[in-house]
Amino acid sequence: MRINFKTDPPPDLAIEVEVTHKLMDKMGIYAAFRVSEMWCWSGNALKVFELSQEGEVVARETSLCFPTFPIAKYKNCAAVGHCS
Repeated sequence: MRINFKTDPPPDLAIEVEVTHKLMDKMGIYAAFRVSEMWCWSGNALKVFELSQEGEVVARETSLCFPTFPIAKYKNCAAVGHCS
């Protein structure tokens, strides 16, 4: 199967919940598909990454897709329902 980015553009956002496999192992795949933003929920923390113009995955403090979403509120939580 071939992907044609002219007719099937990459998603703006990928959301990954780590249960057993680390997201860092998958960042190269998301970068290859040119996903511009990735969110990772890992145990008790939310991390946000973007694909830079140079093709590197870099950490962010805010979301490109949802700039008003309070990322910092969920950076270190025991569970989403228990964040203050």
